[in-house]
Amino acid sequence: MADLIKSLFGRLGINRADSPPAVSLAVWGKHPSEGDHFSYVEPEARRLPDVLRAIYTDGIQRNIDAGTWDELAPEKRIATFDQVFLSTASSDVIVGRMCPSNDQVGRQRYPIIYAAECRGIEPRPALDRVLPELERVESRCRAAHSVNVIKTALAAAHDQVISDLSASDVSPTSSDFDQLLECPDLGPNRQGLYRILYRLSAEAPIYLSLASDPASRSRSIILPTLHLRLPACGNSPAQSLSRWSAFLCALVDRATPLLMFMPTNYPWLDLVIGPPAPEHMFFLGSTAETLTTEIPYPLDEEFIRRMEQRVNESRLASTVPVSAP
Repeated sequence: MADLIKSLFGRLGINRADSPPAVSLAVWGKHPSEGDHFSYVEPEARRLPDVLRAIYTDGIQRNIDAGTWDELAPEKRIATFDQVFLSTASSDVIVGRMCPSNDQVGRQRYPIIYAAECRGIEPRPALDRVLPELERVESRCRAAHSVNVIKTALAAAHDQVISDLSASDVSPTSSDFDQLLECPDLGPNRQGLYRILYRLSAEAPIYLSLASDPASRSRSIILPTLHLRLPACGNSPAQSLSRWSAFLCALVDRATPLLMFMPTNYPWLDLVIGPPAPEHMFFLGSTAETLTTEIPYPLDEEFIRRMEQRVNESRLASTVPVSAP
């Protein structure tokens, strides 16, 4: 059964809590020093190449090449790719910064992405410690005249990230979970939260059943993919990602792939749960998606009661450290 879930979700094991953090950095996209798309990923990365390929190559590049965003009215398009993102699966956490950029000949439609894969830590320290370093790397590399200069900057950032993570508290906490539940944008009596849970229950119940019934892993190999646009519920991209990841990682099985994007200039967060495909990345260029919390799903008292119980159980689970199998 363990082999099955590894093959389904790309789970390669969980680092023990006393192990030092393992980190791999990457750059992917367009840069003024290069004539076209380029990428560099530090050795030993596990999920990082696949995640960046899903975001950039299969998501952004294919949608641009197909002209899907060109069909939107100008007021419904996101003008530039300026986002922070977080990906989780098992004990692997990937954080990244997507910025507007251009290539050597001045083409400006594609971004550049700086990202880090951190193994054996929780999302919050990755966001608190790693994301600021990626932002500094991006700033230092804007005027780089070659890929070698960028690689040197990544190597220096790698050492700094290891130092910062080793000195930080990587223990999970319930504070982000509690603050998410108190978010006023979820509406009165957490109605918006129950609408989110209704959508998950209706369209992707396997991810909820994996968390509550491990035996269900062997009963289904069909992995749905679902996109939800959620209220930010935070004062900064890092804070929003930290709160939503605390909630979602406690709600679903830890092996479930979660990919979250927080645009720097818009008050929402986009969640992709499940293995993404190009069509699931359409939201990256669109302002026209409806917030899931605003869709009037039919919520009866029994459903709300069950979801209240599930949320309370997940909150307790949010303070339990990830341990090795």
